Amino acid sequence: MIPREGGRGRGLVAFRNMAKNQIAVQLPKSMAFQLAPVSKALEESAEMLLEPKHENVAPWFQVWWESLPTKADFLWRRQPFPADKLELLQDGALASNLTKALDYTRKYFQKAMTVKGTFEDFAEAAALVNAYAFSFHDDQGLDVVRTMLPLIDLANHAEAGEATLAVMQGADLNFYAYTTRDVAAGEELTLPYPHPASRPDQALFHYGFLPGGVHAELAAEPKLAALDLPGGSLHEAPTFSEEDYLPLGRLQTQAELDRLKALLAAFPTSEAEDARLLGGALEDPHERLFVAFRLQRKRALAAAAARLEIALQEDAALAELEALEGSGEEAAELEALIMEEAPILAQGGEDGAAESMDEL
Repeated sequence: MIPREGGRGRGLVAFRNMAKNQIAVQLPKSMAFQLAPVSKALEESAEMLLEPKHENVAPWFQVWWESLPTKADFLWRRQPFPADKLELLQDGALASNLTKALDYTRKYFQKAMTVKGTFEDFAEAAALVNAYAFSFHDDQGLDVVRTMLPLIDLANHAEAGEATLAVMQGADLNFYAYTTRDVAAGEELTLPYPHPASRPDQALFHYGFLPGGVHAELAAEPKLAALDLPGGSLHEAPTFSEEDYLPLGRLQTQAELDRLKALLAAFPTSEAEDARLLGGALEDPHERLFVAFRLQRKRALAAAAARLEIALQEDAALAELEALEGSGEEAAELEALIMEEAPILAQGGEDGAAESMDEL
């Protein structure tokens, strides 16, 4: 286990050196919770997850339930963010998506007569399913369902290229978390995020956290928000990246530069103002999170615009140089041709003049 703030622990660490494809955790099928199909709303799975919580189940269930992040942990899962603070994001698209997600959860709860507990309990269960459910075939092998895997889900998440674990269901129907590369003793064992989280708005939407933290000094070179990239989505990896703003990049156009500058100009506060807020007396965790998000977003947009502007300037300068070099080459070729033909022309002129004199 990995110690966390508040004395709680969540995470898995290798206690010895492990080779690639070695089993790290084995979970009997009897301890897995099969929920609703992935084609259904996650709220349906949340309803199913809450059912055993209010019934007499195996003693380990309560231990597992208490190991999951709660509202007190604040991070690591999607948040029912307070609606009155969403404007602090200064991002209408992200705020709208967060509001729609919470509204859908609330409407489902109001219509589902069999849901036990409060709306807060239900929203928390939906957030847990969103963050920790795996996808496997049901017992009949006919449908892919969301599946909760106690113990295995103790592993924290990491980017797909950095995660050290993958999960499979064996021929014996038990579940196995195995290493995807060699792992040294003491190294943390991590699973890939089930949803995109490499971009700040994606991480905030799906998991309630901000890459790099909420401290201004940690946000020196943040990534662009997914929704700030052309065609970006909260639910898929973006087609474009920061590299596309470099020379020869796919987004190297004046129109794209104008778009980035327009996004920056639309913010009601500056980077400096946001940094002062974070360095001041902002104590509410949601307020700090949202101000940090908008600060990182502005810095990423400004950096992308600067890269693109330099790339466009270099491109224009190169084009001008090539044009000048082209003109110079043509002049040089013409000059060489003249110099080559000049003696011949001179000789031909003298002969012609002599012939003319003879004729006289």
